[in-house]
Amino acid sequence: MIVLRRSIQTVSLAVFIVLLFHVAWPYGPAFSTDLFASKEWIPAEIFLMIDPLVGISTSIAARQAGIALAVAAGVLCLSLFVPRGFCSHLCPLGTTIDVFDATIDKLAKRLRITRRGPWVHLKYITYSRACWPPRPSGLSRQASSLRSPR
Repeated sequence: MIVLRRSIQTVSLAVFIVLLFHVAWPYGPAFSTDLFASKEWIPAEIFLMIDPLVGISTSIAARQAGIALAVAAGVLCLSLFVPRGFCSHLCPLGTTIDVFDATIDKLAKRLRITRRGPWVHLKYITYSRACWPPRPSGLSRQASSLRSPR
């Protein structure tokens, strides 16, 4: 079952990448709808069409039941037999997450990193540094610009 899932994920990600680069790059000297239509042999929105969240959101936003809602219902019905069918098999983001999870797990085993250690606090340090105010020199410049002119 894992081999089938990985095969479907690989094909799905490859199709996504081919569609992305074929439709989006390179553009001609002047972008036109004719140029886009000539490059689009499969609808570029195919992954958006089969995404149930996008289909439901589109139907709610349009305030009508359309083809997007029907496709979303079909994918959700398929999920009754294959749990997380879209996310685990077809979605390029789900495939990318699976690849990075496997890579990180192999790296952690090779480096003999334990589950809990002092390094787990690194994410909090990184987050606090990203959200922290600028360096004191930048802070003093900002504070001086807030003063009223004399």
